[in-house]
Amino acid sequence: MVQLSSYTPPVQGIQHTEENVQATAVSSDLGLGTLYITESNVLWLNSNSEGIQLEYKLISLHAISRDLQNFPKEHLLLHYDAKLLSENDDSGEGSEESDDEGQDEACLSEVRFAPESSESLNGMFSAMSNCQVLHPDSDCQLSDEDAYEEVDDVEGDGFFNTADGFDQLNEEGQGHLARFNAMLNGEGDADLAQRTQQLNLFNGHHNGQDMDEEEQFEDADDMDGR
Repeated sequence: MVQLSSYTPPVQGIQHTEENVQATAVSSDLGLGTLYITESNVLWLNSNSEGIQLEYKLISLHAISRDLQNFPKEHLLLHYDAKLLSENDDSGEGSEESDDEGQDEACLSEVRFAPESSESLNGMFSAMSNCQVLHPDSDCQLSDEDAYEEVDDVEGDGFFNTADGFDQLNEEGQGHLARFNAMLNGEGDADLAQRTQQLNLFNGHHNGQDMDEEEQFEDADDMDGR
């Protein structure tokens, strides 16, 4: 049976509070209590202010379960990647049982929160999702070495200082470079050429009226005569 610990009800960062929630952890019925979904953690407390506290970084899954064959009430199901403290366990609640990756399955704990009304499940799920976004998994974040390749020909401002640096472009970059070079040579990209022509035609209008060639270049002729 999961051993409960004493906690102080939260007062800050609360995104959702649900009373009369039946909590089940590792197949142990913890009874009824109040569920606090906060920006820092998930806390369930009974009337004696005893309960369980879950850290977002260890919640690998949260979902609404409506399978009444496995559980008699619709509930919010959590997979918690740690072993919860039991009466026969001296380790701290929420602590990992082992640092070995091979022990992950042994550390997985199922926690279920069943509200008095199933209509509360959507609000509980949304609050949980919003708060978990605030605690991204560091393992899923790219390191600087993974995100950027070191290129000797790139200065601190991100521009190549030699033509040899273009060889460092990836396939997409090489494609863009070839396209731009073709455009400079008057080749390719008919769509861009068409839009440019449309822009020139638009600029050839003045107050909604067409300008003839003599009017368009009148200023230019005056400048040449100076």
